[in-house]
Amino acid sequence: MNLPEKQCLLVIDMQRDFLASDGYYVKSGKDIGPMLKAKENIEAQIHESQGKMLVVYVVSQYFLGQFGEGKSICVKGTKGSKLVIDKKFADAVIVKQGYSAFSNPSLLALLKKHSITTLTIVGLTTENCIRSTALDALGLGFRVIVPEECVATNRERTALHEAALKEIEQRIQGKDVASRSVARSR
Repeated sequence: MNLPEKQCLLVIDMQRDFLASDGYYVKSGKDIGPMLKAKENIEAQIHESQGKMLVVYVVSQYFLGQFGEGKSICVKGTKGSKLVIDKKFADAVIVKQGYSAFSNPSLLALLKKHSITTLTIVGLTTENCIRSTALDALGLGFRVIVPEECVATNRERTALHEAALKEIEQRIQGKDVASRSVARSR
């Protein structure tokens, strides 16, 4: 018997330090053009998902200096940690302190509570938080979809973005042949 899939849209790190003109990335001289384009696609995906699946926003709240001296990003309580997308469209908001959304056990508990089987993972940055979350989700037995147009990193790290997408796609293919066609939508 095939039971219907229960889906969740995981929206990761749509925060000011990544996407605002006064955020950490822009202040550090990074070209966030690809991230802004992904933001438009993510907002459309959020609206399309309303009422069809669970929508969970995952936000980073790091500690001052967590990534080394002068590399403070999305620090708890700062303007840079604030969302740049409307919170009213989220069914839940989960705070994480590591790259993977699963670094907070509340996420797995929420997904189990709602009997979620499939995760569509969107957000920032592909080579860090998206990759870590996707690989953890696969390891936990979830079917994973990562729409290429809804993930990004800054332009200077395009090669890492591409490598992360390739790794995720290879892991999905090894885990779930049915996911091959949706791993990288173009």
